[in-house]
Order: sequence, then structure tokens, then C-alpha cells
Amino acid sequence: MAVPALLAILTATQSRLQNRVTEFLVLPPFAVVIYLIFRDPLGKSANLRSIVVLPCMGAAVGELCSRYIGFTPGGVAVDTLCVLSLQSLLRARMPPALALSVLAMLLRVNSLTYVEGVAEASTTIAIVFFLWRRLAIAPLLREEPTSALKSDATSLGEASPADVVTKIP
Repeated sequence: MAVPALLAILTATQSRLQNRVTEFLVLPPFAVVIYLIFRDPLGKSANLRSIVVLPCMGAAVGELCSRYIGFTPGGVAVDTLCVLSLQSLLRARMPPALALSVLAMLLRVNSLTYVEGVAEASTTIAIVFFLWRRLAIAPLLREEPTSALKSDATSLGEASPADVVTKIP
């Protein structure tokens, strides 16, 4: 339920920030971000660096490359190297950040509106995701083992793997 609702929210908010002719191009990279983090809520991509910082920096790099180099093969190469370098420096994994960067070049973005839209969308995704993870996923991981498993472990005098309570990092 969270994924379709979040995509609906993003569609509504992005139409305010993006050009009506090109707004449909911006949504697919965010759909991939949402899919990746909701599919693996405890994975390596489920952090602020990957969800917010890297996409925003990618959009800014794309805007700068578009402005100063242009949408040329060399410009796309520089843009790609910059985003991949940022990904390594931040130790963040989020492939749609590169798509958002190249998209800025393709759209010939020359204003901060695009970067603001990416910041707003990625922040919205992060807020909803972290609330969902805390309220829906964390309680599932902290459940106590069933009483039957507890009594078996107690009767043996040893702890079983079922007695170990998983904690969210």
C-alpha cells in the first residue's frame, strides 16, 4: 500500500515543480528508488545518503554539466564519472541517481527547479519510508518467539536461534 500511495503523492507534487511537458520523465527514477528500498528495507540502499543525498547531488551535477558542457557525449561522460565518484565517496548505492543526472542534461535544465523537485521528492520518499520501516517492519522483527518454542528451549536448558530477537541496525 505504501508504494502506490507514495507514487501518487510524488506525481501530485512533481507536477508543481516540473515542466508539464517533461514531468512524466522525472517520475520513473523515483519509482525505481521506491521499489529498491521497499523491497529490501534493511538493505545497503536504505539510508539517507542513498535515498536523498546522492539523488540530489546527481541532479545538481546533471544541471551543472548541462549548463557548462551541454548534452554531448563528452558531457554525458563527465556527468557519469562525477556521479559514480560521488557514489563511491558517499558509499551509497542508488542507480537512479545517475538517471536523474543524465535526465537533467537531456532536459537541458538551467534552473534550480529541477534540483528542488528532486530534493522534495527524495525527502518525501525518505520520510514515508523511514516511518513505514519503523511502524510496520520494526515490530515484526522484534516479535518475541512463540511460547512453544520458548518452552522447548527452556526445557533443554539452552538458547535456540528462535530465542534471538533481531534488532534493526
